[in-house]
Amino acid sequence: MKIANIRLESAHARMRAVGTVTWEDCRRPSQDVYFETTEEFGGHLSTDTDAFLTAAVMPALAHGERRLLIEGEICPVLRDGLVTAMGLVSHWYQLRRPPLVLDGKARPTGASRSSAPRSAVFVSGDIDSLATLRANRLNYPPRHPAAAQDGFLVCGLEEQPPAFKDLLAPLSDFARAADIRLIPIHTNLRCLDDSAELWSDLSEAAGLASIAHAFKLRIGKAYIAARHDIPNLSPQASHPLLDPNYSSYDVAIRHDGVARSRLAKTKLVAEWDVALAALTVCERAGDVSAGYLNCGECEKCLRTLLTLLVLGAIERATTFPRIDLSEEIALSTITLDRRNVHFYRELIAPLQAIGRDDLAASIQRRLDRYHAAGWRRPLASFGRHRLSGRLRGTERDG
Repeated sequence: MKIANIRLESAHARMRAVGTVTWEDCRRPSQDVYFETTEEFGGHLSTDTDAFLTAAVMPALAHGERRLLIEGEICPVLRDGLVTAMGLVSHWYQLRRPPLVLDGKARPTGASRSSAPRSAVFVSGDIDSLATLRANRLNYPPRHPAAAQDGFLVCGLEEQPPAFKDLLAPLSDFARAADIRLIPIHTNLRCLDDSAELWSDLSEAAGLASIAHAFKLRIGKAYIAARHDIPNLSPQASHPLLDPNYSSYDVAIRHDGVARSRLAKTKLVAEWDVALAALTVCERAGDVSAGYLNCGECEKCLRTLLTLLVLGAIERATTFPRIDLSEEIALSTITLDRRNVHFYRELIAPLQAIGRDDLAASIQRRLDRYHAAGWRRPLASFGRHRLSGRLRGTERDG
């Protein structure tokens, strides 16, 4: 793979950093990958290699490219980290191939940037990102360098995102109340491989980190919110062993919140009214009724509503329509997989404690069925199985 012609473009009151990606060892077309924002923040976009190198490394590895040659100098700190990241995912999924050769001259010094770099958090409106910002506000004094001052709102990464304009308004209100600058970003980095499997198993944290690197002239640290807590970690694209390896000399990447369960994170959000008013978790963006941010009926909505119920915050959850949380709804909506099973398991005792034995029993029935079906296989083996077909097909193209 080659990345060249990294440049800035301006059109229609927007600025974008663009790089042209050419595949060498598989039959895929050349693609322009871009990071775009409004003119207000366009002056902070960087045109050096870090963003494009980080965005491309996992798709290139997955598709059997032998090297990644980039036009320009490579941060040696980032290069070392990417080699480690490739080693980790190759081990987790038994890819049985050497790491890509990251081909380019080492950058002799760090980039020129602000003398007081800012910290940023990715803000999507979900429980994980809102809890990360809430914990940041509670842990760091306002003027501390690690206190988040910017929030990246990214369009182009989700499978079925809410309409960007529908999310921008409530999150803009939230950002003002939370005292962060909301930076709207559009990117097409998933054009390098748009499969859900590659994104969730290999590329997600690298993709987020690439956006942070694109704004290295503005920030020096970016927080990626953890999706799972320590007892429930498994190989996946965002992991506390993996994410810090996407740091460069100029931008530190931190995997944040791994010590908190989903119940603990939801409690942080529920205790912060401005966050609760922006809460967006829905998987069915097209089914959301006017005046709400969530449909209230999909699996993620139900799981979040059950958690808010045990926390006594469901009446204040105004981004959801009113739903009768019944045993029948729970049985018809709950679908379990390796990534959400522990979220439900931790709800059984709290539901029993508030007298909702019916809902606790529904979850237990689903858990019993899930385990009876044999879903106890090693997590890494599951990940390898999901990726194996794609990787074999890719190797035939080489």
